[in-house]
Amino acid sequence: MADTSVAPYLQQLVRISPTTITIALLAFGIAGIAGIAGNFTAGVTLSRSVAGTLTVTKVVLALAVVALPLLAWSLPGVFALLVIWGFVWGALPLGLQAWMSQAAPAASDGSLALFVTTIKLAISAGSIIGGLGVGAFGIAFDFYLAGGIVIAALLVLLLLGRQREPGVAPAGAVPEPC
Repeated sequence: MADTSVAPYLQQLVRISPTTITIALLAFGIAGIAGIAGNFTAGVTLSRSVAGTLTVTKVVLALAVVALPLLAWSLPGVFALLVIWGFVWGALPLGLQAWMSQAAPAASDGSLALFVTTIKLAISAGSIIGGLGVGAFGIAFDFYLAGGIVIAALLVLLLLGRQREPGVAPAGAVPEPC
């Protein structure tokens, strides 16, 4: 949602020239390369803790997105936040895919198809809600809303990602015969 507002954000809040916007968007694109580094980093951290990796990436993403309107006065700060955003964005989808595969190991193909469908629906909903919000409240709203959604997703992760108590069978589980 917020990634589609980067150019208007740079123009309206940071108040930079079209040439500098082009350079900033290039930095945002290069941040995609940082995303590759984030992807490799997540590959290492996911082997230690899927929930921990997702928690850190969601917190850092939320902070970076929410800080963008607050740091609009600092061009180096804006550029740094765009690169941080790109880095964690490279790690986040990999972490979510790992989480879904762990949640449904017998149906990982189906869970990953559901993951892609969810992403597409989220992009569509984010475009509608973000567009309405920007129209009503201004460009900064989009970044605050995106940060809020990331925090809500983190809370869902923490609630759903809790380990089951030992000895307690999941709902609907069939007991093993004696």
